[in-house]
This record gives sequence, structure tokens and C-alpha cells, in this order.
Amino acid sequence: MKGEIARLHTVVRQLEADRLTSEVTTAVVDRIQERERSVNSELTNLENQLRQKYGRTPLTSLSVDAIQDQLDSQTAVVGWLSGKPNRAVILRRTGDPTWLTLSPSEVSGEMKLVATGLSRGLKLASDNGKSADSDIQLSIERIKTVVWDPVHEALSSDDGDSVRQVVVLPSPLLQQIPLEVLAGDDYVVSYCPSATLLVELCNRVDGQASGLLAVGDPKFRVDDASPPESVAGVRVNKVVEGSVAESAGVKPGDVIVAIDGRRLESPEELLSAVQSIAGKDRPAAVEIWSHGQTRTAQIPSPAAGQPFGIQYHRIPANRLLEAERRVNDRVSELQRKAVWNELPGTRAEILAISRTFAEANMPTISFLGEKATASQISSLSDAHSLRRYRFIHFATHGVANAVFPMQSRLILSAESDEAGVVAPEPWRSHPASELSAEGILASWDLDADLVTLSACQSALGRPIDGEGYLGFTQALLLAGSRSLVLSLWNVDDVATALLMHRFYQNLLAVHADLVRPLSKAESLHEAKVWLRSLKRDQVLQECTKLDLPMVPVPPGDHPYEAPQFWAAFILIGDPG
Repeated sequence: MKGEIARLHTVVRQLEADRLTSEVTTAVVDRIQERERSVNSELTNLENQLRQKYGRTPLTSLSVDAIQDQLDSQTAVVGWLSGKPNRAVILRRTGDPTWLTLSPSEVSGEMKLVATGLSRGLKLASDNGKSADSDIQLSIERIKTVVWDPVHEALSSDDGDSVRQVVVLPSPLLQQIPLEVLAGDDYVVSYCPSATLLVELCNRVDGQASGLLAVGDPKFRVDDASPPESVAGVRVNKVVEGSVAESAGVKPGDVIVAIDGRRLESPEELLSAVQSIAGKDRPAAVEIWSHGQTRTAQIPSPAAGQPFGIQYHRIPANRLLEAERRVNDRVSELQRKAVWNELPGTRAEILAISRTFAEANMPTISFLGEKATASQISSLSDAHSLRRYRFIHFATHGVANAVFPMQSRLILSAESDEAGVVAPEPWRSHPASELSAEGILASWDLDADLVTLSACQSALGRPIDGEGYLGFTQALLLAGSRSLVLSLWNVDDVATALLMHRFYQNLLAVHADLVRPLSKAESLHEAKVWLRSLKRDQVLQECTKLDLPMVPVPPGDHPYEAPQFWAAFILIGDPG
């Protein structure tokens, strides 16, 4: 909410600087400032609620022995500590922790620079949709040599069972760098904010949850259609109680297009049109336009001199609506810093995943298109119905907020009010078209084995030493999910749909190559290996099977072999 308050301040200042249509801008600014006052009040209430709900004592750090009891012989917990020199620690099921010195002091600073450059390079390559360049490959090799190879050697030289699974603890040194790009295919990798939390998540008791809740292909913008181009119309601001207009069902925001068959070309014609029907012995028809729909109402003839009973805007309705749209577009741009492009691939992703669950005889409920709204999810949350779903999957745009991490958000469909009228305030964060980490933390109650946010940057937020990123991760784990699949950077629409479909096929053992379901960590690992191994003709075949939109596929014999296409999504929490 603090993030929303800051954004509202910025929007108001910029609107005033833009000097758009003054009368319209003033009305929008008034609404924004009223929202700001409301948010301040909500913030105080929410802080009190959070203290009551989450004011319990934090998890007590477990002993090494207690953590080791949770590990099997093929699993190791690994963490890296930045410093001079950089160090790593490995914990296996038996034995003391193994401490490794990774680099001399003079190399530590270089590693931080190389790691930062690699993280930026992967994100930039993903944004541009290009294959990883030589600089990225060189950075991977450099970090692998210094940071991963000593750990790999220590794991390989252990006398016990060979390590197959690695649980990675948060490390500033590898921030936004998935270990998979360094470790290759030999290890199944997952992540957890702490070893103590890993034990807690793995031991959470499964409830009665089953099936899948899937949300995707949001309709990010619902425009009011303009009134018919052949007529200007009169926009109603207020309706007088008990008036002739009220008896006709005229409401604020309506556009009066015609009275008794007379088209209104300007607001000035309204008075003469009303006078022309006064004193007649028959009702008159009033044609009313609202939000793309036209209706006709019958009104009794007013007595001579009787007012129609409305206050109306002096600007013709078609010009007024166009001006409001320009202002709202500008507000939306200032608020979100982006225009949300439609994601048709997410519909194919959701439908393919739903078919996979159907093959496994597991129930599915999907909210797609206009139904993929924040209020739809809030209704489930308010009714405690989110606890019914073992798997929850969102496929949409995501925005990480590094300053106010609990304002990190998923972008969902534009909202409508109870009457079906699209909400006119694009600057509203909730519930208009966004679902924030803050909202999840405050109201969700889950019994989910897995929540997947198939969205850009959903694993990010504000980096906290020793905790990873504050944002969706903490909100969803606190809400009751045992594990998460989130992304580290902007992701390719087609590559993501292919990866997610394969991931759930592995998880539910719904393809011919499997005789048993894989664990969550194994499912994601295999899906990544599979995606990057696909040849061009195989990619096109898979796209056809999933009814994915035909979009250009990256060049090369293996279009998705570069790490920015397959490595963004990571599994956090219980890997089993």
C-alpha cells in the first residue's frame, strides 16, 4: 500500500504537468486523491491485521542434526557466503558440514562483478528474444569454475551415495542466477529460503486439497465503446430524485442519444427536445447509450415547464469520452509503466495443463479471459475455497517491486462492478486488475502442494540477506503452500507454455516415457532438459499439439537451448 500511495502521488503530479483536458483531468485527480486517503486508512488497518495474524514467534532455527534427519542420502543442502574470500557450505544426511574456500580475496570482488553481469545478460537476452551471446557463455564458465566446480568436486568425492539433488540456500553471490546454468544436467536443483523452513515445509501435513485451479489469458483492457459516430449525445452527470429522467431509468454516466426520435447533436439541443414533448398525450421514447449498449425507455410527457431532471456535461458525449480515455490511458501508463500486451499463449497453456489433469482424472477449474479477475480470486479466498485446490496455476504478466516488495503483483483482467460496468479507475491497484503479494499475505489460506506463477519476475522482489527475495515467495509460503514455481526474469510465451505442459505431465505421469510420477523438483528438471533438447521441427509439432499461436521461433537447430529460455523458472520449497 505504501507503494500505491507513492504511485498515486506521482500520477497526480504528472497529470498536472501534462495539462490534458482540464475538466476531465480535475475529476480524475479528485478520484485519485480520494483513493489516496482511503489507502492510508486501509494501510493502518492492514498493519494491525498482519500483526495479529503473523505476529507469532518466527521459526526457531533447527539444529544441524534435525535438518539432516530430513535429508535422504542423495540430497545435499548447499549455500554460498559472499566475502573475502567467498565460501560454500555443504550439508549431507550424515557427517559434519563441509566448508569450502572458493577463491582468494582478490578474486571475490571480480566474481561479484561477473555474477552481476551474467544476471543482467540473461535478462537482456530474454527481453530481446535472442540466443545467449559469447559474453554470457564466458561468464557462465568463469562463475562455474570458481563457484560451482569446487562444490561439485566435494559432492563427487564423498564416500557415501552420490548426490543427485541439491537444495540451494539464498546467496547474494548467485542472486538471480539459477544454479542449473552452472551445474548442468547431473543435479536436480531446488531452492529454499532456509534449511529450517525446508524441514517445516516438507513436514506440513497434507490436507484434503485436490485438483487444479488455473487462471490465465486475462483481458487486460476493456474499453467502453464510443457512442454511434453519427451522433454526439448528452452525458448525464446527475439525476434529480423523482424527476421525469429518473422515471425513465436514466442514470449518471448514461448518454442520452435521442428523445422522441430526435437525435441530439449537441447538449444545447437537449432543452428544445424536452420542450417538444411537453404536454403531449402520449409517452415519448428516450434512447440511452451506456458502455456499448443502447436501450430505449418510455417516459410520460412532462407538463409544460417541468424540468427533465438531469445535470449534464457541456462537452458532447463522444468528445468527452474520448478525452477521458486519453487521460485514463495516461494514468495507466504512469501507474504501470507499461501497456499490458495480450498473452494468447497463456490460454493454450492453461487448456493444455487442464487436459493433462483430466487425463490423470483430477478435477480442474479454470478462469480465462474476462473471468480471470482479482475479484474472482478474492471471492474464493473470502469463502476459504482456495484450500480446496492442491495445485494453483497463474499464467499472466507479473511485475516485481524491489522497493515495496509486497506490492509485487500479477496483472489480471479488467474488473467490472456488480452491474457489469467496467471500473473507470485504471490507477486502482486492487481489486481492479491486479493481485499483489500483500493481498495474498493478508487473505489467502492455502492447503496447496504447489503454486505456480507462470509470469515474468515472479520470484523477485527486494533481496534480503540470508532470506532470498521478499515478495511472492514469502507471501505464498506463509499462506500455506508447500512449494512454488516462480521465475527470475521475463519469460518467452511459447517456451513457457511448452515447459509448463511438460512439467505437469511429469508431475502426474501423463506421458508415455514415465511409469511413475516424478517429484516436483525432478519434474521441472526433466522439463528443462526436454525443452532445450527440442529440435526446430519438434518445437513446431508441440506448438501445433497445444494450439499455441503461430509466432516466430528463435533461430537455430535447437531454438530453446539458450538458458534464458529454460532456466528462469525455479522450484522453491518442498522438492518432493
